[in-house]
Amino acid sequence: MGCGPGSISIDLASRVPPGSVLAVDAEPSQVKLGDERAKELGISNIRLMVGNADSFYCGESNFELVFSHALFEHLSDPEKTLKHLRNYLRPGGLIAVRSQDWGGFVLHPETSAVSRALETYQAIQSNYGGDVHCGRKLGMYLRSDSRPDPGDISSSLSSSSVTGISSQLEDNSSQSSTAKANLSAVERFRSSRIFSRSVAVG
Repeated sequence: MGCGPGSISIDLASRVPPGSVLAVDAEPSQVKLGDERAKELGISNIRLMVGNADSFYCGESNFELVFSHALFEHLSDPEKTLKHLRNYLRPGGLIAVRSQDWGGFVLHPETSAVSRALETYQAIQSNYGGDVHCGRKLGMYLRSDSRPDPGDISSSLSSSSVTGISSQLEDNSSQSSTAKANLSAVERFRSSRIFSRSVAVG
């Protein structure tokens, strides 16, 4: 969910044949980029579609995994979204979510310009209904929606993967790939609607 240009979803699809992946994002331009990338790489077991996380319809209800990275911090009602996603899981299926928490953001060296940019980003995210402290609440959201199914079917959220804040010390060999990944993230941000809003408000 919230697949963006499909970077993670396409990689998952490449690892699960003969299984398949459905990737969903609310932004048509991002879905288009993902579809083009999948075709370029010859990944045919993925379907990308435009839809909102709390209301999309795909006609299937037997997914083994629902995965979301860096989406829930933008949602105004994460619990509503989880309830909707749960409808698509097979019994015993897994929901795995990961969202950052700006309360644990550490930056060095810190400059006034970068600090202002981060403050602006967080203010815009909050103004549009997001939660900059979502990461610390993921476990609570998952537990609140974890309820037994009728009969002998155990809760589809009985096992969940939750990551709020992560930090990693990298050796020199991994720094180059990390830098490339960061540049890619910056480019995706520059093409997003929230970036346009940031520019509009100065």
